[in-house]
Amino acid sequence: MKSLRYAALVVLAFAFLPTPSARAAGPAYVSIVAGRSFFQGADLACNPYPGSVDLLTVAQRLHDRTRPVSVYGEIQGEFTKSGTRYCPGRRGYHDIYPTWQDLATLRDSYGWSFGSNGRDLNYMTRGNRTPAQLWNTSCGALRDLRAHGHTRGWSLFAYPGGGDPDDVSDAVQHDYVSQCFGFGRKYDNTAPYETNQRSDEGSKSANPLGWQWTHNIYGGLCNLSGDPCASQTVSPMWHYENPAAFAALLSPAADSWSVLQFHVFVEGSRLSGADDHWDCTSADWRAHWSSRPELYCWTDFVKALDSIPATVTVTDPATVATAWGRTLSAPRVTHASPSAAGAGTQVVLSTANVRAVGSPSNAFISGNGLTVKFGATKATVVSANATSVTVKVPSLATSGPTPITLVNADGTSTKATGLFTYR
Repeated sequence: MKSLRYAALVVLAFAFLPTPSARAAGPAYVSIVAGRSFFQGADLACNPYPGSVDLLTVAQRLHDRTRPVSVYGEIQGEFTKSGTRYCPGRRGYHDIYPTWQDLATLRDSYGWSFGSNGRDLNYMTRGNRTPAQLWNTSCGALRDLRAHGHTRGWSLFAYPGGGDPDDVSDAVQHDYVSQCFGFGRKYDNTAPYETNQRSDEGSKSANPLGWQWTHNIYGGLCNLSGDPCASQTVSPMWHYENPAAFAALLSPAADSWSVLQFHVFVEGSRLSGADDHWDCTSADWRAHWSSRPELYCWTDFVKALDSIPATVTVTDPATVATAWGRTLSAPRVTHASPSAAGAGTQVVLSTANVRAVGSPSNAFISGNGLTVKFGATKATVVSANATSVTVKVPSLATSGPTPITLVNADGTSTKATGLFTYR
């Protein structure tokens, strides 16, 4: 009987031990994303709307909160200029875009980081686009980001046109975007995606293509049935979204990630004049409306942010991609031929994990984003593919063994020693 009682105690003790597969739940993450990183709303004549909150003001207000919030901006490369803010002045893209200097201020003063909404405006999944063009729109954007000091954009690519089914495809994601980015954006109103993404849905084993689903903040018709605001002209047709619904999205469970994307914030009201109109003045959110879904009332957004639990980590997609094992493999250089040469000689490097490349016959090669250095001196990249990079040796000050450094457009790098001697 005594031995039976002992055996029972042993069984009971083992019942409370963790199973080998058990692990602690990871953090809950929220990312706030600026879709297309509009600097400010404007009419078709490119006049800024009074009452439209510009991006630097948004950043300052978020920074001054008791719990500061930083943002991940998706920039449209074709509309991001130096010196002067650009306004295309055409339907759908008539808002004002920030300059590279604006983006640097948002990064350095407010902790924002930036990724890509495409190096150009060409859709990835429409038209007969060549492989070089697809690389340029997606991976090529990383070259521009890195050249301007933005090193975290590799984490999330926002397909030009959006994340709806016509704008994305598994084939393009597999062959191009996933080669240079941790995640590719999809909107969550595309089945079978859920409210928030769990780590087991974001891992490479469960989600090899790297799809990430994003929730948009949209304005539109007011939610008071029979009221004149419910019959305003809204294009495309949409109903103003309840800020309480966003509050629920911003409370993800442990080991989950929620991404909330905004476009342009507005305040007060604009009830007349050309182009867009809105009314954010009522104390009742149901009376709020905007004539374009991309316009949303600032006060409602703040209410949603106020609901984020203290246990949730508000961060950018790069933090999540790193935590969930979606970082990009560093390049490798395994051989140099010839292994000894002087300035001006072409050397062929045997490589692996090289990204954002093109053939010498297309314009993309000049912007392939690869940096190769012999010692501390930059070399000229003559041609490149995934397994071979041909470079022209630069002029160096001293002879002898010389390390070779290769940096991908996404910032991953390698330093190879013992492969080359400069003569």
